[in-house]
Amino acid sequence: MITRIGVIVQDASSSGFLRGLGNRLGCAAEFVDAPAAMGKSRSMTSKQARQVSDYFRRRGVHLIVRFTDADGVRWQDVRRSELEVFPSDIRSMLVCGVAVENVEDLLCRDAPYLAHQIDIPLAELNDPLHRTERIKKAIHRLTARSGKKRSDVVAKLVEDVPAEIFRRWLTDNALRKLYTDCRAAASRADCETPNELEPSS
Repeated sequence: MITRIGVIVQDASSSGFLRGLGNRLGCAAEFVDAPAAMGKSRSMTSKQARQVSDYFRRRGVHLIVRFTDADGVRWQDVRRSELEVFPSDIRSMLVCGVAVENVEDLLCRDAPYLAHQIDIPLAELNDPLHRTERIKKAIHRLTARSGKKRSDVVAKLVEDVPAEIFRRWLTDNALRKLYTDCRAAASRADCETPNELEPSS
C-alpha cells in the first residue's frame, strides 16, 4: 500500500497538477514535498537526486514522483535524463512525468473548457507565444478571488475535468505515460485505481 509519496516539482502549479491527478486516481496517500531548493530547475543533477532520495528515504515514502517541464526539449529525452540521475536502487520506486511544454499548456489541452473554467476569452488561448503567461495570470486572479493557494486551484481544475475531456488530455503522449506509470505503481502496491483511458461502461 502506498501511504506516502515524495513529490519533486518546479512550482506550485506542477504540485497542484499532481495532486489533482492523484485525486482522480483515488489516491489517499500523503504527499511529501521535496526541499524547496530541489527540483526547481527543469533538470536535476546527480547530487540533487541523491540528496532528495535520501531525504525521502528518511521520511518513509513508498513512491517518488518527479514532474518537470519539457520547455522545448523532446519530452522523451527529458524523462530519460531525469530518470538516469537518480541512484539505481531508487528507480523501482520512481515515476517521472514531463509536461509538454509546461503545465499551463497541459491544462490547455481543451482550450474552450479551460477558457470557461479560468474566465478568460478563448481567443487569448490561441496564441502559443503568450498563452502560458495569460493562463498564469488568469489562475493568479482565481487564487486572489478564492483566497486559496495556487496549487489548490490547479488541483481543483484537474480533479474537476469531465471524464470525456480528460480522455482528450490523455491523447497527449507524455501525460498518458505519466498516467499509466502512476497506475502501474499503484497496481504493484495493491492499490486500485480507475482507468480513464477507456470510456466508462
